Amino acid sequence: MVPIENLNIDAIIEHMQAALSEGDGDQATTLLESLRRSDQAEFFSDLPPDQQQEILPLLSPENSADITNRMETRRLVEIVTEMEPDEAADLLGDISSEQAEQVLSQIDESEDIRYLLEHPDETAGGVMTAMDIHIKQNMTVD
Repeated sequence: MVPIENLNIDAIIEHMQAALSEGDGDQATTLLESLRRSDQAEFFSDLPPDQQQEILPLLSPENSADITNRMETRRLVEIVTEMEPDEAADLLGDISSEQAEQVLSQIDESEDIRYLLEHPDETAGGVMTAMDIHIKQNMTVD
C-alpha cells in the first residue's frame, strides 16, 4: 500500500472503504485518523451504522470525542446500545459528561455502563467488564 501521506483525500476514502469491506477495522481507523478532523466527522457520518459501530471504539479518544460531539444524540444512543458495556463506557468516558449523561438517560439498561464509568481507566475497575464469565468445572488453564 502507498504511504498515507502520499494519498489524497479521495484515495484515502477509497482505501478506507476497501478496508471496511474486507473487515479490516484497524486499517480503516488508521486511514480515517489520517484525515483532517472535519473530514473525519463528515466521512464517518456517511458510513452505514454497522461500520460506525465497528470503527468508533477503535478511534483515539480525541478523535472519537470529536466525532461524537458532532453526532446527533439519537444516533450515538443507537451505537452505544449495540456496544458491549466496557466499550460503551470507554467511549462515553472520552466525551463530555453532559453528552454522556444525555446518552445514558436514553438507554434502558445503563447500569453496567454507569458502574464502569465510575472507575478511572488506569485502575482495575477501569479495565474490567460487566459481563458474566461462566467457567465449567472441568475446564483447565491450558
